[in-house]
Amino acid sequence: MEEEIRILDDICIGISQERVLEAAGCVKGTRTYGKALALLPELEAGLRGAAAPRAWIAFGRARWYCLLTLGGGVEPYLSACVKEGLLKGVAADSMAQEFLFAFDGAVTEILRQECADREMGISRRLEAPCQLPFEAQKEILEEIERHIATGIRLSENYVFTPPRTLGYILETCPDPVCFHAAHSCSGCGSQSCPRRKGQKK
Repeated sequence: MEEEIRILDDICIGISQERVLEAAGCVKGTRTYGKALALLPELEAGLRGAAAPRAWIAFGRARWYCLLTLGGGVEPYLSACVKEGLLKGVAADSMAQEFLFAFDGAVTEILRQECADREMGISRRLEAPCQLPFEAQKEILEEIERHIATGIRLSENYVFTPPRTLGYILETCPDPVCFHAAHSCSGCGSQSCPRRKGQKK
């Protein structure tokens, strides 16, 4: 019998230093770049110690619901970094965002295997605010918490707490070759995002 819910909390997550530095606005060859680069080993160790990455996938007939979080320990760590200096705070924040994106990428590969095992595909990924209103995040959380409590909460504006939490809906299809579960920057209006620029290359 196929699982209705899957919990992922033991995934190897790699963090790209170049993406972190780019997101922090640190340009190669500048003094700031060198200073930020020197901070990264300490920041990565601190962030990995503070984070508790966990993902939930609820499998429905036509839709799969996904929820990912870095846990509640990340924001206090980032706040502590800000107090030690602006550059450290900006670099730490950029690393946390890259950590979440990398986690999402690792979950995407697990979804690919789920599709192969179930002989089905993913026709599209829906997430707020590009393809869904923020109110849809309530549906995502409720669908997953029909199976298990997550500890994730929603604000009155339908924003997930803790921060560094994201949710999305995957629409399934019978074609195992079709796989559109990865995050796409095409629908996002943030033209200055380093990750969006990276996808254009």
